[in-house]
Amino acid sequence: MSQLLDQPIQFFQKHGGMHDAKIISITLDVQQRALVIHMDDVNANFLGLPEYDGKKEAAIIFTEVRNIAMDVDTKKEEILRIYDLDVVKNTTPDAYQLTINCTPGERIRCDFETALLAEKK
Repeated sequence: MSQLLDQPIQFFQKHGGMHDAKIISITLDVQQRALVIHMDDVNANFLGLPEYDGKKEAAIIFTEVRNIAMDVDTKKEEILRIYDLDVVKNTTPDAYQLTINCTPGERIRCDFETALLAEKK
């Protein structure tokens, strides 16, 4: 079951920009214009702190994506972790700009219209 993130900017800020979440997979569905980022723990930013709500594996589904740019080296053996996930309002009405900076230096960018959270049960 997916939950619409009706305020994606605030959601990602509240979750610390998904800092330290490990990316399990990235899926781009060209026909559906969807980008899916599957993470091991959307609460990873708070691990070891009182605010930590427990491990929550989930996927973030970005819909109506366009202007996608990905600089990800799949040959590296390091774990792909999110350093910062930032969402800002785009100049296009009802659209947002997504930038995901990962360690050890990869980046994903796109514009999208809606975001959904799909928690793994």
